[in-house]
Amino acid sequence: METDSRAQEWRQPRASPWPTRGEVHVWRVDLARLGALVAERAGVLSLDERERAALFRFEKDRLRFTLSRAALRTLLGLYLESSPGSVRFTQNRFGKPLLAGQTGRGPLHFNASHSKEMALYPPT
Repeated sequence: METDSRAQEWRQPRASPWPTRGEVHVWRVDLARLGALVAERAGVLSLDERERAALFRFEKDRLRFTLSRAALRTLLGLYLESSPGSVRFTQNRFGKPLLAGQTGRGPLHFNASHSKEMALYPPT
């Protein structure tokens, strides 16, 4: 089976990353590579997120949560053209996070998945 070589490329985000027609975005973040930046990245988390991170028993889990949530905020900030710290969340009836008070180009939906040191974010 032939594959399109472009499908295997991981690219840096454009200045305005909104998908064009027919595009699907999936962002991959290597949390281990961000580990040295945890103090800097933690600054974009809300008080609620920092309190949630503190509940993790193991330091590695606190770091993964902090880095994955900061990466999600950074990516959503690019799409929303706002700072990562200004991204606000609410929850659906199942407890999944949603963006609160969206303005601009329209609703942006997202998902987050992570396993150990790797996180994936497909904004939709």
